[in-house]
Amino acid sequence: MNKKLLIVISIFAISLALFATKQASAENATDSGVTVREKVQEKVEKVLKSPRAYVGTITDISESTIQVSRLVFNAEKEKSGEILQISTTEVTTFVNVKTTSKTIKRSDLAIGDFIVAMGYKNGNSVLEARRILVVSAITPSERVSVMGTIEKAEKTSLTVTIKKTGKTITIKSSKNLKITTTKDGKTQSLDFDEVAEGDRIITVGTLSGELLDARSIHILSSDEESTKTSPSPSPKTSPSPKTSPKATTTP
Repeated sequence: MNKKLLIVISIFAISLALFATKQASAENATDSGVTVREKVQEKVEKVLKSPRAYVGTITDISESTIQVSRLVFNAEKEKSGEILQISTTEVTTFVNVKTTSKTIKRSDLAIGDFIVAMGYKNGNSVLEARRILVVSAITPSERVSVMGTIEKAEKTSLTVTIKKTGKTITIKSSKNLKITTTKDGKTQSLDFDEVAEGDRIITVGTLSGELLDARSIHILSSDEESTKTSPSPSPKTSPSPKTSPKATTTP
């Protein structure tokens, strides 16, 4: 009897231990799931509470919202003409900063105004604006590298004809502009007034309309020009060696 009782007690103890382990695992899994959900919720709330800004042109105004066509800063990564929604409340402030900073009313806004709206985005991607600035329209800029010819060299500006398109752009003198050329295989720095009409250049900068905010200008030397324009010589083929006739032996 003692042996049977001992066996029964042992089996009961093992079963109880296994049940306790499974229960603890289930509770831990539940706690882990709750923790993950809480962390996700915290991240969502943090994003929603982060200040955002919508920039663009007003396309429609209703009693509760303002609709804008979003300004595209990077055409390769951003959607062109995306429509954004902005909501306003009694705490939203409106300021016109085109010339001087002046507080205005919501009713002063008009379709076509270029604005910067700052606030918090809700779950529907609507910006709950706290402050809206009416500003002068921003023209997206583009960084380019062009080759061209100096058509006109003045004290503070250069007029350049782009080789590829034939269009004309203007480069203004600035402190950050670096001008170089190559002489005897060495790169030399030049001053702005050393650039002359007829010089062929490669320039890099930010293009806005017909004005290039150049960061560098390199004046091509005659050797560099010939390297860029002369076709590569065709490889010469060596003539095949002639086979000498075998001598015949007379028996």
